[in-house]
Amino acid sequence: MGRVAGLPVALRNVVNEALRDGKEYGEVISELESHGIFGITRWVLGRWRRAGYARWLREQEAFERLHGLSAEKRGLMGQLQPGGGSVLADLSEAMLASQLGELLESFDGEARRERMEDYLKVARTLIGFMMARAQRQRVELERHRRDVTRRKGKPKGRKKGLSHEEAAELTERINLM
Repeated sequence: MGRVAGLPVALRNVVNEALRDGKEYGEVISELESHGIFGITRWVLGRWRRAGYARWLREQEAFERLHGLSAEKRGLMGQLQPGGGSVLADLSEAMLASQLGELLESFDGEARRERMEDYLKVARTLIGFMMARAQRQRVELERHRRDVTRRKGKPKGRKKGLSHEEAAELTERINLM
């Protein structure tokens, strides 16, 4: 194990962060000496930069990418649309449909015969995808019907049935299916 690799994690992070911030080797050595660590030379830091630091930097960048994506997804999941749908679900649906479409287009006549099993897997996935969407739409329609029924009972002196606005809204939602 090298000298920098053998340091406690907190001090390795001091070295890595100093290198990432562009500090000169002399500054890094002085920082380590202020923590009671002696014997780290410019040559040792050069070796560490090429191996241990490079690995640490890749891991940090990967973590930041993953963390950024998950924070973005959490934000999208929290953004419910007025009907209760999720922006993330809609985006995922669009991406999946696009990818499946590209995959299906790549199966020409000959490839379809040779790769029938793959083709069937894609077809089953697409059917499952469509069934899940239909189920979400049924749930949304039922939720909307309950809302309309509740609103229908509240105003007094109104005629029975849907108002023009409610009928138009319901027709629009049905047409979206």
